[in-house]
Amino acid sequence: MTKFSDLKQDTPRVVVMFKGEDDKELFQWGMIGKMPILTLIGCIVRVQEELSASFLQPEACPESSLVIAWDDEKREFSWFVHPSIPIDSLVGMLETIKMTILATLAAQQASNQQMILGPDGRPVRR
Repeated sequence: MTKFSDLKQDTPRVVVMFKGEDDKELFQWGMIGKMPILTLIGCIVRVQEELSASFLQPEACPESSLVIAWDDEKREFSWFVHPSIPIDSLVGMLETIKMTILATLAAQQASNQQMILGPDGRPVRR
């Protein structure tokens, strides 16, 4: 596992920032760089499981955020989380991110279709 201090400025990563004010669960997220999409989805699922199980305590992130970093040379990811972020809220946010990615993929695939299929699976004719 990589150390947080070893991450380079151009390391591909997903950052989920948490701003918990007045009992509100305010999250923002974004991606820096590129990583394989199926790997990203797998990373999110794995982080969700490891957060829920609480058996793995990753290195703490200095900001109030979760960082999932991708090492393209080693073909592996590392993750870091600030200890003040509520775990259940973070797992829910990761699920939201995963659903957003999957919805975007489905929309891209639908827009690339050359024909519309009917409920029986046959092409609809004009």
